[in-house]
Amino acid sequence: MSLAKHQVNAGGLVFVPAQTVELDRPLQPLQPLAQEAIARLKTALGANTDILRVTCFATSLDTAAALTGLMNSAFPNAALDLVQTQREPLKSSFGCEAVARLTREGPGGSAVTAPRLVFTGTQLAFGFQDADAVLALQRLDRLLSPFGSSLKRAVLINFFPLSSSVSEEIARVAPPFFDPAHLPGVTRVPFEGLQGIDSSFAAEAVAVVNQ
Repeated sequence: MSLAKHQVNAGGLVFVPAQTVELDRPLQPLQPLAQEAIARLKTALGANTDILRVTCFATSLDTAAALTGLMNSAFPNAALDLVQTQREPLKSSFGCEAVARLTREGPGGSAVTAPRLVFTGTQLAFGFQDADAVLALQRLDRLLSPFGSSLKRAVLINFFPLSSSVSEEIARVAPPFFDPAHLPGVTRVPFEGLQGIDSSFAAEAVAVVNQ
């Protein structure tokens, strides 16, 4: 867990979940998908052009230099990360999420002006039933409790499911944990290589701290 001890970004932040473009065929060229995903991310950011961090998720790094070049060109002042999500994907996919200093609320992000935020570490879910996913979300919620927060005060949640069926499972069981009046941005990116042979997904959250 991480909680800031001094004020930064006093004007607020905007968190934009991953804007993802995919094709139902593996091993397709990713540059066109990256161009579209980056365009969608810029649209979601709106007027928030002071971008602090961009993380992009790709199903292949065979053209990493070209993909990184597109990211650098689009976001020259941001800290950039490019992550390969799968070794043997069934689809071709590229998506990017971002954090920016808040100018005004954009069309596709969660704007936050609260004085303090809490960032969880990555938490693993074990098992592949709905009840296992609920248990993992309950653990994540309890992690936030000592900081005066909960998943109902989350502004961004990243899920990294092992498969599309697990992603659908998350979509079924997660909504009751959220505040329907203030839904968080949600990223769900299929991800191989989770620790533990029975791990089904990983999750991490950013949430507002109660004052």
